[in-house]
Amino acid sequence: LFMSCIIISLLPFALAGNFLLVTMDQGRSHTRSFQPLMHRLQEDNHSVSLYFNIFKPEIDFHMKNELIDVSKFLANPFDDDAFGKLVWNQEFSIFTQIIPFYRHSISCSIVLEKCRPQYDRLVRGNWDLIFADSLFSVCGYGVVQLSRRHHVMVHSSDVEGPHGTSKGFHKNYAILPPNFMSLSQSSFDPSIFTHRLRSAYDWFGSFVTTNMIANYYMNRALSPVLPNFSFREFNKISSFTFTDMPESLYYPAPRTNDFFSYGSYCTPKKALLGEVKDFVSDPSSRGTIVVAFGTLVPWSLSPPDKLDAFVQVFNNLSEYRIVWSYKGRPIKVGRHVMVSEWIPQNDLLLDEKTVLFISHGGLKSVKEAACSGIPALFMPMFAEQKRNSWLAKHKGFAEILNKFLLTPSYLEEKIRKMLNTPDFKTKGELLKKRFLDQPLSSLDHAASIVKRLLKQAKNSEEDLSHKH
Repeated sequence: LFMSCIIISLLPFALAGNFLLVTMDQGRSHTRSFQPLMHRLQEDNHSVSLYFNIFKPEIDFHMKNELIDVSKFLANPFDDDAFGKLVWNQEFSIFTQIIPFYRHSISCSIVLEKCRPQYDRLVRGNWDLIFADSLFSVCGYGVVQLSRRHHVMVHSSDVEGPHGTSKGFHKNYAILPPNFMSLSQSSFDPSIFTHRLRSAYDWFGSFVTTNMIANYYMNRALSPVLPNFSFREFNKISSFTFTDMPESLYYPAPRTNDFFSYGSYCTPKKALLGEVKDFVSDPSSRGTIVVAFGTLVPWSLSPPDKLDAFVQVFNNLSEYRIVWSYKGRPIKVGRHVMVSEWIPQNDLLLDEKTVLFISHGGLKSVKEAACSGIPALFMPMFAEQKRNSWLAKHKGFAEILNKFLLTPSYLEEKIRKMLNTPDFKTKGELLKKRFLDQPLSSLDHAASIVKRLLKQAKNSEEDLSHKH
């Protein structure tokens, strides 16, 4: 009986898998999108390792660290002022995404030339499954193909058009909001021909730029170890696809059996402490406004008139308490505005006194707003943030700012409209209920799918060499 108990207690470890997650260079943002799923897999005793290339030290993601430091050989391409100015002053398009693919291909070439022993050790790892970031993880894709392991595609937002087409997901992208939605496009209606035409252009252009132009750079970088890399084929042969885009937020679309969205989860609330708690608890406050634009939007490079618009309007809102995550030039704000390089964002959003969230429309920010049930005002800055913001607006709990039209009067009018219109709060609470009203949590469901994939991978006698 004693030995039987020991065997039973060890059984979960014997059935556990050894997983590797590969993401884009300095991939904090994308990794944090995948982190909840990876941590849920760790709860099932699976081992999860993390690989991406770094140019500076990273935070602890609570996974086994397999990061490769390339700072001795290459400067961080996204630390220069050019990227920050692009974020503030230009609009991202299907062609802009070529830049990160190109830059990540350069860093991959450096890894294969200067850090080959570390890279080869990853290739030789005894991985049961490899989870591959859908964007920019050039060297990670090489690890997958060289190791000849089953791989799963993970998307930090919705499944991109080129990827979905390669997998045959049967989505008609002409009737879905475009991934790179223009800041000038205020609405999307698939019954309107010009809207369908824009979406078709976005899909076709992304397919060409990803599978032809970006693939050229990736193939050139990986050529020392993989002479004929095809990103289209890489997506096509993946075993499964996970996305962080919640189905309750996205537009209705077909789905297949090898696709699942685990994104309908919320981070639990923790109590506010110390100075932040005292600040937002002021009895004279009509509520708290939380302002956070993430780590990739540099306030230090913001145009002076845009920054002044925020400062002026926030100073005008003296009846509220404003908590602003800000790192940039010195600014003069009133006593009702708390400025800090770091804020407990999730805990503030879940605080009962919070009445508005102002952010950039990244998917994590949109989901945090949905989980809190509070209205959100999004100013999209880059990538697919306009599309995410429009999805939130379509659900009725958000409004959108155009960064090119930003003035003090425009910003204050939008903020006061949201603060004085109860319907935004009502729609936000409704979406929150949809998020949480599930017979099985999305992360638990995803974990059960991974368990099945692991079983299939371990039992498979298929020689994967024909796929490479």
